[in-house]
Amino acid sequence: MSDKLQVASHRRLSPVCVAVLLLMSYACQAQEDEAKWSLTPLIGVNSPSLSQINNNVFPAPVQWSGNIVVQPTGTPQTEVVTITNPLPKIQFATEGGIELGYNFDSHDSLVLGYTTWEGSSSSTTRTVLPFQGIFSQVFYQRTGSFSYNSFSIGWRHKLYEDHRKWQLSTQVGLKELYDIDYREDMVFLFQTGPAQSFKRIVSVNPQATGVTMLRLGLNGEYFPVQWLSIGLRGGYSVGFQDFSLNNATIKSDLQSNDNVGTILLPMRPGTDGKIQYLLQDGSGYRNLKVSMDGWDVMLGITLYH
Repeated sequence: MSDKLQVASHRRLSPVCVAVLLLMSYACQAQEDEAKWSLTPLIGVNSPSLSQINNNVFPAPVQWSGNIVVQPTGTPQTEVVTITNPLPKIQFATEGGIELGYNFDSHDSLVLGYTTWEGSSSSTTRTVLPFQGIFSQVFYQRTGSFSYNSFSIGWRHKLYEDHRKWQLSTQVGLKELYDIDYREDMVFLFQTGPAQSFKRIVSVNPQATGVTMLRLGLNGEYFPVQWLSIGLRGGYSVGFQDFSLNNATIKSDLQSNDNVGTILLPMRPGTDGKIQYLLQDGSGYRNLKVSMDGWDVMLGITLYH
């Protein structure tokens, strides 16, 4: 994360921080004999929308230009090749974390949580590229990965309990996403020509932080003993607005003697620093907006104290 983003994140008081202060102040007023703590490790799947990533970035091509030497005259000639290597959509991926609960009474609880999530997609194709003065056969491997960490605060209300064996509750809360990271690696492995068996790698890595979402959920628990439960919970999260990825770092090990000209990547930073994606016909770039709306299902084992 850039220094600029770090400074910005410290200067603003996010909705999650405000909610933490308000709910914790209320928790301090609760009676001591009513307090009961719970700790829940969580593992499951999350399916954020990622609609523009899946539908616009993943199908985007690469436009590669390079000079070849025309024989027998030795005249240099610029050739442009469009490479299509779409990535499969990220439908869902594993999410894990931990949740701390504080019971105000027999029905209502304050819940604090932390989770981390990462989804990835990869695809390989074979193509021919102008490289070091000739056309070379190339294996092109493309990998995209999206990840984030989140902190959440919520309110859980018990709807139903069956003699402390089964329990059903609803939960509402705010979820703050941070360390949002998208990374795309493009690996070109040359099969013929002077660079045979050598690789060239181009990487693009934009980021974002401070995305607030509203989550609504439903939890079910079974108590084999009084101090432990096994639970399944599901929910749906909605962001207050779509967001942009910024501050991309672009790394490439292409060298001057590779005779490579302009390369139009599937995505690039615009003049304002926000990420844009290449249109599928290669005619230009459009601004990218990311949506994280989606469902999650988690399995948890809760210890009560």
